[in-house]
Amino acid sequence: MNLLYSPMSRIYIIITLIFLQITGILYPCLAEVDDAFIRSEIYKLAGEDAAARKAAIMMLAQSGDLRVEAILEAYKLGEFYLWNGEVVLCKETVEDEDFNEFCLLSDLLTGDPVLDTDGKQAQIALEELEEIAPSRAERKLTNSAKFLVRLSSPDPDIRLSGVKKCGDPPGITEAVPQLEEMSQNDPVKKIRYVARESLLLIRLSRTSLEQDPDAHLEIVRELGEMKSLRGLSRLEEMFDDLMLEVEALPDFEEGADIEDLEPGDAEALGIYKYAIAYKYAINQINNYQGFVGGVGNIFRGLSLGSVLILMALGLAITFGLMGVINMAHGELMMIGAYATFEMQRLFGHTPDNPFDWYYVAALPVSFLAAAFVGYLIEVSVVRHLYRRPLESLLATWGIGLVLIQLVRIRYGDNIGVNAPTWARGGLEVVQDLIVPYSRCFIILLCGLCVLLIYYLMNYTT
Repeated sequence: MNLLYSPMSRIYIIITLIFLQITGILYPCLAEVDDAFIRSEIYKLAGEDAAARKAAIMMLAQSGDLRVEAILEAYKLGEFYLWNGEVVLCKETVEDEDFNEFCLLSDLLTGDPVLDTDGKQAQIALEELEEIAPSRAERKLTNSAKFLVRLSSPDPDIRLSGVKKCGDPPGITEAVPQLEEMSQNDPVKKIRYVARESLLLIRLSRTSLEQDPDAHLEIVRELGEMKSLRGLSRLEEMFDDLMLEVEALPDFEEGADIEDLEPGDAEALGIYKYAIAYKYAINQINNYQGFVGGVGNIFRGLSLGSVLILMALGLAITFGLMGVINMAHGELMMIGAYATFEMQRLFGHTPDNPFDWYYVAALPVSFLAAAFVGYLIEVSVVRHLYRRPLESLLATWGIGLVLIQLVRIRYGDNIGVNAPTWARGGLEVVQDLIVPYSRCFIILLCGLCVLLIYYLMNYTT
């Protein structure tokens, strides 16, 4: 018991109490201040001063509160109204039996329904409300400001989309400080790269050759070194504009390339230097994208070839061992695909409510379903046509047509299977080269099947 009253124990207790006091009292106060700030900025959106409204939009966007994106979207859609001097949010309207229209009120910050004393969502007659309608310029600004909010998101995917959008034309200048910080300190390497790229694109559009040629050319050089695909179209557009000036020079022959230009005076020398810088950066990007595109085509060819290998293995086995040309081979693969679709429905897998374990059951079921239909075809038709390739070809072709029509009657057209979440997306091996997980799975499955068939053919009786 004496330990509880020792000097060190007292110090620990005091520190603990201070910590609990701060986290329990100070943090709620800060939350209230933040909410009060956001509400005050929302009220400014209802003011008469257009400049104040635009300033309020940017203040909301730069607040870092993740709720602001939904707030700005509601403002852009005209869901804010004035009622007795108060700003209210109305996302939905209802009508009574006399066709009077009422607005259902929602909380300004969360969008949750506002309840009255009876526990129902509060309603106000639409005729009592004054719509807060943003101008066209404000809607455009709001659309851009939403991307600033995403820069503060803890979700890397949302943060990455915000970083990209901030750099897209015309560029969001207000995002420059955050982009600079993210390009150096963001924990995700891809986001650091895209933040730097967006930062350069914004500066490229804000820095002209006439005002600061050295800074402009430095941006062009860095975009080329980054192999920026997003910057390629911008650089090509600027290069084309510069080439119009080059072609206007008196010593430039029509149809010549930039390498054919021989600068004679100071003006020609300046334009030549700029054009060469653009051309070099464009070539860097195009060469890299050509390499990435070639590797991507090879990988796509491997995945497509894996599917064809699986089909060819089945055809080779049936013809080599049974002497049957199976023209319904593709339809049997179709049976496996629709078996997978049925397993997806059975497990209730949807994009909004994924259940990835359905695929564990669907993989063997698809093989077994195709095998069962193939067994029925073999017993009823093919068994009587061994070593009669023409007759077996015609018979299986007819069976294939029947299977197609049966499936079309049952399912219709354009039925899709939602891939498991682990098979969506891909791995970015190097910059701009993304290897989809689904294609990797196809290649691995093909390799496994080939090894299994090799084992069956060579090590079993």
